[in-house]
Amino acid sequence: MQKTTRSNPKHKYLFESLLERIESGEFAEGDKLPTEGELLDGYQVSRTTVIRALKELENAGHILRRQGAGSFVKQQAHNNSKRIGIITPRLQQDDIFAHMQQHMMHYASQLNWQILASNVPTDIEDGKRSIETTERLISHNVQGVIFVPHPMDIAWPDLNTTILNELNENNIPVVLLDRDIVQYPKRSHYDIVSLNHTRSGYLLAQHLLAQGCERILFLGEESRIPTTEKRLEGANSAFTDAEITMPTNHICHGNIGDENFLKTVLDKHQPDGIICNNDYNAALCLKNLLRMGIRVPDQIKIAGFDNQPLANLLPVPLTTIEQPTKDIAHKALSTLRDRMEKPNAEPADILISGKLIVRESTSARH
Repeated sequence: MQKTTRSNPKHKYLFESLLERIESGEFAEGDKLPTEGELLDGYQVSRTTVIRALKELENAGHILRRQGAGSFVKQQAHNNSKRIGIITPRLQQDDIFAHMQQHMMHYASQLNWQILASNVPTDIEDGKRSIETTERLISHNVQGVIFVPHPMDIAWPDLNTTILNELNENNIPVVLLDRDIVQYPKRSHYDIVSLNHTRSGYLLAQHLLAQGCERILFLGEESRIPTTEKRLEGANSAFTDAEITMPTNHICHGNIGDENFLKTVLDKHQPDGIICNNDYNAALCLKNLLRMGIRVPDQIKIAGFDNQPLANLLPVPLTTIEQPTKDIAHKALSTLRDRMEKPNAEPADILISGKLIVRESTSARH
């Protein structure tokens, strides 16, 4: 059996294995799948894993589950049904794209679409696997693809282009999710559906300014993801509108989990507000600030992006921007439907507003 890791969870392996058996014709339309007990024994996994994989197959429109009878390959209305591929980075349970994918699967089942979801590694050494994933989707005759581009890495700068070229050569329409394949402010010729990252950066910076912050620092790991640049642009616009000039070096890249790095940054910049590029990094930053004896929010206020579940579970609950994952997922599929119907239409930017969630990490000074 294929090795399972956190980036390749057992339920996802079981989902893909059963889907391949359905696609190959081993299980035809109307056929009954092995029982939960048979799957448990055959794949050497837990009952929870089996139930989760079957639930995802049902949500994606591949099977019907009948209480007391078992799971059956769904009869497809072939005149209306479409088969859609989703290529996302490796997913973890609380990953923002995991939530979007779940919403897309649910919405696709309402449209009578089949979803083939492929979660690929982001490590550049595994770029070949990303290409293989694309080729697998092509071999399954998908009629459209939702694609979350890889970070732009100098070790394989044309990975996204290679993936998209293969899809283009097979006349498969593509909608990009969350970000473009070129560095902002450049623009590709693909439809893009995403959070309004620029507006989100503006909202966070505006909020920190309203709380009295005067020296705001933007922290993140070294990354070539266009969304980070858009969030920075939004924050800088808020500074401009408030007629506040931030130092040109108020953007710092590094290992936020490294306490020594954070100490160096704090000593150099003396910030009273910090914006991190996501909630995970904000949580690391907050942990180190508290360990160093810095009072949050009294001495330094901190905020992140995405409103991950951990944001409300930290010692000091985190102010953040909530991504409307359901709205983004639905819009991605409807945009792909429009692209399949009108392949020569001008590319569209569909930006969906996030919501500022204010918590104790930026509450007003007393």
